[in-house]
Amino acid sequence: MKRVTIRVPATTANLGPGFDAFGCALSLYTDVTFEETDAGLEITGCDEAYTGPDNLAYTAYCAVLGTLSEEVRGVKIHIDAHIPICRGLGSSAALLVAGAMG
Repeated sequence: MKRVTIRVPATTANLGPGFDAFGCALSLYTDVTFEETDAGLEITGCDEAYTGPDNLAYTAYCAVLGTLSEEVRGVKIHIDAHIPICRGLGSSAALLVAGAMG
C-alpha cells in the first residue's frame, strides 16, 4: 500500500498596503496523510461532518485523478490540522492543495 503525507502551511495576504497583493506562508500547518486501501473512503482526524465524499482534500484528490484519467481507488485520509478555520489563514486552501498533491 502506498502512503504519503503532505504538509501545507497557513497563508495570509492581509499585509497592510499589499492587501491581496503580497502573501506569505506562516508557521502553522495542516498535515494530510493519504494511504491506498483496497476499497472505500475513510477520513479521520476531523469533525465527523467532514468525513464524507465532499471533504475538500478528497474532492481535490479525485479531481486530479480524473484529470489524469486515473481510477479513484480506496483511500484512507488522515487530517492533522493546526490552521484555525474561519480566520483568513487558508485552512480550506490547505486541504485543497494537500488533496491535489495526494
